[in-house]
Amino acid sequence: MARWRTGSAGRRVRELAVRLTPVVGLVVLLGGCDGRKSPESGANLPACPAPVTEGFDPVWESELRFDATTAAWTGDLVASTSGTAEAFAGSGASSTELQLNRGNTYTAVGTLASDVPATVSLIETAEDDALVTLASWTVAADAPPTVMNEPITIAANARTFHMATTLSSPGTAQVSLQLTGTQWADDPTARAASPIQLGFLMHIEDTGALVADETIWNRRAEVVAALSQVLAAHGAMLTLQPGESFVAGEAVWSPGWVSDREAEGMTWSVHVHNESDGATALEKSVRNSVQNYKAVGVDVKDLNGGFSLGIWKTLATSGLESITAFKNPDTQLDLARPHVQPWRPADGTGAGDEEAFGTNDPAGPMIYLPGSGVRDADHTRYSNFVQRHLAQARAHAKAGYVNTWYFIEHVDGFGPDAATDAFDTYVSDGGLAADMAQIDAGLTSVIDPLVASGEVVYSNPDAMRQQFQGWEQGCVMPSD
Repeated sequence: MARWRTGSAGRRVRELAVRLTPVVGLVVLLGGCDGRKSPESGANLPACPAPVTEGFDPVWESELRFDATTAAWTGDLVASTSGTAEAFAGSGASSTELQLNRGNTYTAVGTLASDVPATVSLIETAEDDALVTLASWTVAADAPPTVMNEPITIAANARTFHMATTLSSPGTAQVSLQLTGTQWADDPTARAASPIQLGFLMHIEDTGALVADETIWNRRAEVVAALSQVLAAHGAMLTLQPGESFVAGEAVWSPGWVSDREAEGMTWSVHVHNESDGATALEKSVRNSVQNYKAVGVDVKDLNGGFSLGIWKTLATSGLESITAFKNPDTQLDLARPHVQPWRPADGTGAGDEEAFGTNDPAGPMIYLPGSGVRDADHTRYSNFVQRHLAQARAHAKAGYVNTWYFIEHVDGFGPDAATDAFDTYVSDGGLAADMAQIDAGLTSVIDPLVASGEVVYSNPDAMRQQFQGWEQGCVMPSD
């Protein structure tokens, strides 16, 4: 829930009204903090239990990610399913799109046989539109079948993927090929010992095009508004984590758009990626983002980014108080050992030493709010993805503590490149509506029932932070 007040300059400042959930009652009874109050100042408060600083080891299981016999092939060749293989006839090439997750490793298993020279390739389109062949298998005419059995690691800068089958001259080929990976296992027995505060994040990368090109900004804004409205219909809230150019673009192309989204419950984070430019450049980027938010009436408190340098004390001087969505810039992956309970990372810790970053420091200048730092690129898997992740998160929720989780989307994960007219076709042909329908189905079938049962509370990083700050003040550290 949100309420508004109008400042002397007429700017609306959003105040988050923290939802009081059963975990707040436990603060009074059980306490729990990292020593934010001294024994003298909180003589009537209970002693703090040991902070939760250890992550958990997810349970993984294998999943089928691609099967040549169930794919939709288009192109020069005539494709048909023959037993466990896909048969191709003709000359030239046919391809099929597939969805893979960046930073993950998949195993390719199968065979390729042909009566003419043939090739099967997995090709990635990188973020700069370069085509990169990740794996390729060939077979000579009437030679023994080529056996496929190798791991394929997806690069951090991958955008889209397609599998291509090529016959050099008229002939026939048989492709038996599957890609398997791993995903978190479901736990039907999981029950949250205390409610999980659940948020939804969306990233937008920084690019000057968002300030220079109204069409590109509008296309990005259309995706954000669509997701915000889907979530709002369920009582959930989107937290947008854009680079500074998107917020600056709002003032140029659509003043008032931010207010419309906030009326739906949307909140905001600073989003930065320029750690490689050094601490000074990172601090400047954060300051600029905070100022851009202030210019549109937003007092932002959450940060996504900075994990390579970990200069949390410096970045906190811009008014930031929490951090979300850990990502190792080298691997594009989340913490190897996820957490459910927030903590205060020590200044200077980050992706270089995940164990140090994951250790609570009572003097830590900012609060890390844990959740899922990765997403599934295939929206048709959304319900399955959130089911599995929430099951394991709920299994590690602790009574007497604040428990948080969130799911991430990326604006680039919806449709073609926003710099092309193909994006407009994606929208007009119902592609955006179809992707949003998949998310709506996951909310309806998986998450809403957990909200109804009290195991999950729809939330956002601002409310999560306030819950944790209140939790810290609910107890005292025993004297030595």
